[in-house]
Amino acid sequence: LKAPAEATGGSVRRLAPSSTLANLAGGVALPSIVPIRSSAAASGDDWIGLRTTDDSTLKAVSRVPLFGGFLGLGLLLLAIGSMWYREGR
Repeated sequence: LKAPAEATGGSVRRLAPSSTLANLAGGVALPSIVPIRSSAAASGDDWIGLRTTDDSTLKAVSRVPLFGGFLGLGLLLLAIGSMWYREGR
């Protein structure tokens, strides 16, 4: 992977346990991931760059609640009340 990465201005990194003082808990030292323009270098000593492109454009974001708040509360109370009634019989 090293040859294609260097040909495109990137780098290949091996993830290994960190030996720095900041990471004494035995974690892995990960390089920072930052967005870059297409003409800038794609890597550095402690960072990896991801090139931003205009290949795709987000048009809209919509949210649909899966379960309405008051409706869910009502159904939950109905279920608990039914179980309580059934247990009392």
